[in-house]
Amino acid sequence: MTRFTAAYNRIFGSGPAIALAGAGALLIGRGLARLTPELALPVPASLRLAGLVLALGLGSALIAWSVRTLTPERRGRALVTGGPFRFVRHPLYAAFLSILAPALILVLAHPAYLATLVLAHAGAHLVIGHEEALMEEWFPDSYPAYRRRTGRFVPRLTVFP
Repeated sequence: MTRFTAAYNRIFGSGPAIALAGAGALLIGRGLARLTPELALPVPASLRLAGLVLALGLGSALIAWSVRTLTPERRGRALVTGGPFRFVRHPLYAAFLSILAPALILVLAHPAYLATLVLAHAGAHLVIGHEEALMEEWFPDSYPAYRRRTGRFVPRLTVFP
């Protein structure tokens, strides 16, 4: 890995690649929706607005908490396991996916956007695999145990600690 690549990964992580994958998935969903307008869902405007406000509010709060916890100075230099990282390894991506899901379903109101969600989720898993390999390289003593005890996007629920 070059110095530039290592510095880029410390600053941006997988964010740009996931955004690009999400944009591509959105275009595919939009294309499918245009081909099948008769499948559009009759979602009342009030429900669309309430769902969007709730998704944006909760997702934005998780994003703010994540950014506040994982400062640029700590990125790639310390394994952050506090704040939202105590519950999931990738809270920023989880927040973006949690905003995307209701926004696509409620606001755009077409089942074709489920394809967008599936593709965005799969794309996030693919891109994050690279990021997690870097974390294993940077923190070989602590990251494997952290990975085993926390979920990628959703907290692990265990009955026995």
